[in-house]
Amino acid sequence: MRCVLHIGTEKTGSTAIQQYLYANREELRKVGVCKSLSAGNINNRALPAAFIPDNMADDFLKARELVSLQQRHNWKAQFLRDFTAEIRSASEWADVFVISSEHFHSRLLHIDKVTALHEFLAPLCDDITIICYLRRQDQMALSLYSQVLRAGYVPQTILPTQWTEEQDIYFDFERLLDRWAQGFGENNCVPRIYSRTDLVNGDVVADFLQTAAICISPIATTAKSNPALSAAAQAALLQVNARLQNDDSATTRSLRAKFVKYLEEISAGAGALPTRAEASTFYSAFKPSNNAVARRWFGRDELFDSGFLEYPETADNHAIEEGVDLWEQFISQEGGDTQQR
Repeated sequence: MRCVLHIGTEKTGSTAIQQYLYANREELRKVGVCKSLSAGNINNRALPAAFIPDNMADDFLKARELVSLQQRHNWKAQFLRDFTAEIRSASEWADVFVISSEHFHSRLLHIDKVTALHEFLAPLCDDITIICYLRRQDQMALSLYSQVLRAGYVPQTILPTQWTEEQDIYFDFERLLDRWAQGFGENNCVPRIYSRTDLVNGDVVADFLQTAAICISPIATTAKSNPALSAAAQAALLQVNARLQNDDSATTRSLRAKFVKYLEEISAGAGALPTRAEASTFYSAFKPSNNAVARRWFGRDELFDSGFLEYPETADNHAIEEGVDLWEQFISQEGGDTQQR
């Protein structure tokens, strides 16, 4: 049985792929394809969590109150036993075993962890194919901005102006592909470009199925998750997160979650944009490594189109006042909880 391991990257339609695989698991079974469920029904989030460094904070483990090192080790041992049982059971009827989580990209940042994952999976599969989607870093960062706002953080800028070593690894596709090629073999790694012109039929699900050599049709549509937040909604979340950042109570988390849902329902749309100069400056830090990826993996000079005309020449700050209005409307709807204001 061959294994298809989809590692992201983040913000490249991973949820659409995962929802499709889960929604169509019975149809996939008919053609000999098993999508892992022991690692998570939609996002197989547990597998990357099992291979992160012991000192790495992780929201998946935190949500399960796996605080101490011993608790984490006990959970990991039990999970890997369950996962091993699942894949061995699947090998009795399936030709392909699919694992999908964008958190492989964001959590396994060093070669030793990728190698450890390979050492675990290799005895369970005849061969392993790594599928990885790449998106231009400035576009990836814009989508990430909304995600961190939803999670309650207070980013200082839309695009990072300074970043840590971990963030540098996160955005550096040359280093990403190099460590997975070292861990699993270069011939087993299949990077793809996340853009309408490069994807099969302009669709990431269709592209994934073809790249993974999974023969199934027709492709059922899936509901879009995490609808884009408008610039005003982002401004509202930024202000609310700043007010509530020192309060991690269950009441506050619940209020923020309700507010995010409210914004998704009434203020979806195009998010805030950095200026053209800011986007170009941010992207330029990764262009040399992108060009190296283009030459090594795609046989061309440039990885992405490097135009920035979609960005404004000057910043637009009108969304801030609109954001205040959205929060006030929400509080009024919730019953006028002025203490939270």
